[in-house]
Amino acid sequence: MFYFADANSINVTSNSGKKCPTDPTTFFNTTSGSGSIAFGAKCTAASTIPPNLPATLSGSILLGPCQAPTVTGPMCAPNCSLNYGDPLGTADPLGEQRGFLFFQNRAKNANTNPKWQGGGQFLLSGTMYFHQCVTTGTDTGVNCSTASAYNDIVSLQGNPGSGTYILGQIVADQISLGGTAVLTMDLNPSSVFSILKASIFQ
Repeated sequence: MFYFADANSINVTSNSGKKCPTDPTTFFNTTSGSGSIAFGAKCTAASTIPPNLPATLSGSILLGPCQAPTVTGPMCAPNCSLNYGDPLGTADPLGEQRGFLFFQNRAKNANTNPKWQGGGQFLLSGTMYFHQCVTTGTDTGVNCSTASAYNDIVSLQGNPGSGTYILGQIVADQISLGGTAVLTMDLNPSSVFSILKASIFQ
């Protein structure tokens, strides 16, 4: 998981994560994985991923965690047992899914980031969370400042939809699309999936 502690955030420039067209051994198998990643984009063999995901990818692969950390410490205390992927675990009807991939400090205004530009190939598996809750002090996890917060903007520019695949949720105050940006959403059809509210407004 990538945690952005200040107003800086992820910033992917054009043509990052370009394909490696001549060497098939560099391809990542999205269902059987490679190296120490046994199940590709899946957490377990029983996990379900969308059928429109290509069988192999040759760009950059970023995978969120599946289970709780095996070693606890100050980085996750006091919630070490909660710092994992799918809250339903193996009880999820779609099988265990990956957890947070990116998390922006909720006490910081990241309105100039995060940015994602096109031209490359990526697989991002996990939740991306960019939400400003408070404008002064630290975030306590409750009572967001409705007057002047909510300034984090996720910007997708150029042609990021051509080779970018996102498995998970994008939680953001605002989403800005430019150029020929494309979003394909594969939503969980299960009525017991634990999302309080999912909305998109324009």
